[in-house]
Amino acid sequence: MNAVVRAWRSVWSRWTLLAVVCLLLTMDAYGVSFFGSGRIDPKRVGDLGEWFAGAATAGAVIMAASGLRRDRIESELARDRRERAATGEVYSWVELRQLRPGRKTPVLLVVNRTTSPIYDWKVTLIGCRHRPVSHETHGPLLPEARVIELDEDDLAHPTASSPVKTMVSFTSSVGKRLKRDSSGLLTEVEQ
Repeated sequence: MNAVVRAWRSVWSRWTLLAVVCLLLTMDAYGVSFFGSGRIDPKRVGDLGEWFAGAATAGAVIMAASGLRRDRIESELARDRRERAATGEVYSWVELRQLRPGRKTPVLLVVNRTTSPIYDWKVTLIGCRHRPVSHETHGPLLPEARVIELDEDDLAHPTASSPVKTMVSFTSSVGKRLKRDSSGLLTEVEQ
């Protein structure tokens, strides 16, 4: 029973029903009927080959229109997916880098993988005394990686066993306020 309901609700069943109704109305206009008495006049109606050619042409037009519609929908969905993915591609983490000879320094890396600058952003270091790093002190976040040197006195020294966790919040280019927590989960923040 579910297969019948699914078939009835499908787009193809609606198009098929429309094609049958159009065929029957056309036959009625030419005085052709499957039931009752009536003589088919080939001069008025055309021969069987013309009917098949007309049906094939109509089928080709319907298939081309549905293909164009499907391609348009797929391209819109792909564009929407790219835009949604691109708006949230901002990451941050802390790692040790050798900026000066002989010692490693903790640095904050903030990466903007979107196609446009982020003007309103803030990175919070979790479990540290360090003030949040934001657009107010470091300007807009361009589509590249930004390396910010951190003060060792404000941080617990990051090691493989206990890394410093970060949380980045920002306003995307489409105006959404987003937050990526220390686990990497991206959520929309109510404004």
